[in-house]
Amino acid sequence: MKRLLTIPLIIFVIACSSTTNETSDKNDLNETTSTNYKVLDYSELEKLDIRLPYTYEYSNDSKSIFVYGSYHTSDPRDSIIADIESTITHFKPDLVLYEGDGISFENTKEKSIEYYFEMGLVRYLCNETRILDMNLEPPAKDKYQDVLQRHSEPEVFLATVGSQITLLLVSGRSVEFGKFYGQLVRDLQQEGYPITDDEKHVNYFYKIYEGFYGIPFDLNTFDYETVEIKFNKTKLNQINQESAHFRDMYMLRIIEDQLSEYDRIYIQIGGRHGIVWEPTIKEIIKKDR
Repeated sequence: MKRLLTIPLIIFVIACSSTTNETSDKNDLNETTSTNYKVLDYSELEKLDIRLPYTYEYSNDSKSIFVYGSYHTSDPRDSIIADIESTITHFKPDLVLYEGDGISFENTKEKSIEYYFEMGLVRYLCNETRILDMNLEPPAKDKYQDVLQRHSEPEVFLATVGSQITLLLVSGRSVEFGKFYGQLVRDLQQEGYPITDDEKHVNYFYKIYEGFYGIPFDLNTFDYETVEIKFNKTKLNQINQESAHFRDMYMLRIIEDQLSEYDRIYIQIGGRHGIVWEPTIKEIIKKDR
């Protein structure tokens, strides 16, 4: 069976595995998103000269949180892979939290990375060492509903598809865009995105893309800076920043809740999240005494 892997901001065709090692109980969404944690504004990231990975650890007398803010890679030979493995080994977590829906692992470390990026590596290592792990993501449907309340549907759709195109390009995979788009739409619909009949056809995407950018879509010249949360070039950046913020509020609530049960929490997260979270992580560990 093949589907699309969604690490918000990662998507490409993968082979699904039925093997899991994930805790599943999460608090009610209304409760987890009600706390307005003070995080850095994504619009400020462009001014910061920070290279990924971005990592930090905060501790009190009895508990520690280690945040590993990574760039996404599906290359088992990437230097970040060995660094993540070494970090987990030395930190000795009793719980690992990671971002991304649909993340599983394969029967080898290398395949886990190729199919599920560095998040797949983390899940593979947890399975091998019997460490509890847990997905941090809020229900995707609620994330989409949140931004659709404030922005037009075509703009939200463009921002969402553009984010996935960005990581498709980063992955270096060669795909036929029509097939990629068709699978993407099916996965978005399964996640709860309100896909219209028009949006099911790639020509609709070409039409609204040209209407927004003023030029025809070309996968080879797509400007990822127009959708990536670090930049402030278009309204699509703003939409994806707001979507990331919605996820942040949910994920930080989960982290704080889990800290009441576990002493050493390791978090594998995209680097942008790791950067904006740092003030809040510091406060969370300070409060828990």
